Amino acid sequence: MERDYYEILGVAKGAAEDEIKKAYRRLARKYHPDVNQGKKDAEQKFKEINEAYQVLSDTEKRKLYDQFGSKAFRGGFDPSRAYQYSSGNQGGFDFSDFMGFKMDDGAGGFDFQDVFSELFTRTGASKEAYSQQEDIIGNVTVTLEDVLHGVSKNISVRRRSRCSACSGTGIGSGNQRSCPECKGRGHVKLKQGFFAATTVCHACSGKGVIGTACRTCNGAGLSEKTETITVKIPPGVDEGTKIKAGRKGHESRRGESGNLYLVVNVLPHPVFQRKGDDIYTEMPVSFVEAILGAKIDVPALEGNVAMTLPQGTQSGQLLRLQGKGMPRLKSSGRGDEYVRIKIMVPKDIDNKSKDLLLEFDKRTGFNPRRN
Repeated sequence: MERDYYEILGVAKGAAEDEIKKAYRRLARKYHPDVNQGKKDAEQKFKEINEAYQVLSDTEKRKLYDQFGSKAFRGGFDPSRAYQYSSGNQGGFDFSDFMGFKMDDGAGGFDFQDVFSELFTRTGASKEAYSQQEDIIGNVTVTLEDVLHGVSKNISVRRRSRCSACSGTGIGSGNQRSCPECKGRGHVKLKQGFFAATTVCHACSGKGVIGTACRTCNGAGLSEKTETITVKIPPGVDEGTKIKAGRKGHESRRGESGNLYLVVNVLPHPVFQRKGDDIYTEMPVSFVEAILGAKIDVPALEGNVAMTLPQGTQSGQLLRLQGKGMPRLKSSGRGDEYVRIKIMVPKDIDNKSKDLLLEFDKRTGFNPRRN
């Protein structure tokens, strides 16, 4: 049974675009092959998630899916015929009573239903048969360190390309001959009454040639293979950023190529949390350092840096390291690093230290609960 794309992403049918995107990111991270190596179930789930997102994130594809289901994206589907018959007797347009003319009753009447059906069927079928270039949407996983300087990634992509043996026609090169119906033009004129239209030739599916099927591609005109594509990830990309690799998508029989779009997944970092162009981390300090102030080393993306801890620093206080955050993707400069202070106290102290602390407490008279 075919799965419901909304069910796969765990969203309602009327879900907003942002809700669909958030659900996709969450699931893609959970089932990504890089974090589920060797788990076939996770790999299959990841493919289902991507397939569902490709449709539901595209406004036009989502409209088709909502009306016709996933069959709208299978080979041979003709939306013009589907729209014609989908309403049935519930108010759908009826060509049999167009402009007062009835269907052909066998006495030479004009048959509008036949002419529109033929126009739509031939155009739709030929368009599908001769293929269109198509985009590919995938994922690329990077670390926060990758994002800092940018990185080149080798991505394995399964893509269709035009058969080199028959140049995409699907006809063997040694026995191609001009199509007798369209005289090699690839299109014909249909005319009935005062209606006329130019449409793709149904005999050759718009190729202009006919003959025995190509042995290399078995008449498909296309072959599928896995390619390794090098993609440059620019500095500053964030979770959900789309990277475009032009003309690296599926190729049509005519040699036109779609694009490859990669959605960036940024792996969680053990030390830093990212918020936009800024990063956050937590730094433990002793209560003596917090009281007196100190110079301490704190972690940054490019190694430890010195930071001055002001006298009287409070627990939970945020201190800023300017320009130590992430590169700004669409402008120059970098964000900041924010260090949250966490004051730590020793668990075990000797009697002399206790006496000194009691004396210190007596001298300062400090009471944090006074008010």
